[in-house]
Amino acid sequence: MSKLPRSRKSRTATKAGELCPPPQSHTPAKEPDFFDQPATDHLYFLDPVKTKQKLTECQDQVEKLRRELRNARDRERRQKKTVQCLLDDLRDKNMLSEELQQKLDFYSDLPVKLLKTDHAFTSKQREFALTLHLHGPKAYKYLREQMKIPLPHPHTLLKWLQTVDAKPGLNTSLLDLLQRKSLEDHHRFGQVCLMLDGMSIRKQILRRSWSCMPWRLYMSAVLRLCVSPWMVTYPT
Repeated sequence: MSKLPRSRKSRTATKAGELCPPPQSHTPAKEPDFFDQPATDHLYFLDPVKTKQKLTECQDQVEKLRRELRNARDRERRQKKTVQCLLDDLRDKNMLSEELQQKLDFYSDLPVKLLKTDHAFTSKQREFALTLHLHGPKAYKYLREQMKIPLPHPHTLLKWLQTVDAKPGLNTSLLDLLQRKSLEDHHRFGQVCLMLDGMSIRKQILRRSWSCMPWRLYMSAVLRLCVSPWMVTYPT
């Protein structure tokens, strides 16, 4: 094997190496690129990343405002929706008779949003629900199940009717109602017409007793109570 030549370490060789210029490369020098230099004369340019980020934020804000506007319009439409709109819809679907339409026109200005179950029903709301369910059970079921109107459940209506005095004879609660209506608005309810009608009676055993009444009673199987601003009918 051949040995590597020893490098010269003398003082004269070291000094000569320091004075000798470094070897020049034959590759051409790279010229400076214009686009690599930072733009110092136009400081108002926009960064694409930041611009896209701002655009995304603006789009999210616009979508949020549109959603709030749509919800506000829906709330306004629900507030303006009254019982009259429901009656018109039922009439278009032939689920409402003219007689029932006349009875329910008295509640046409009642807002639907007040029928929510988070509070107690007022007397006017109870009368509307009872009248609609009594004369139009199919229409009542359609409004409650199909249109999702927060009407009380039929079992709730039965509980309300349990407090009504339905003993045989003249219904005194009806006369009390007429008296209250007359005191509230004497111009409309000052003069009313009380009409008595008859119907077939069949024997029925009643399992509930009132005060001063026997257990076994002969009651009418059908009891109808219709109240309107100008006419009251009470079949006996």
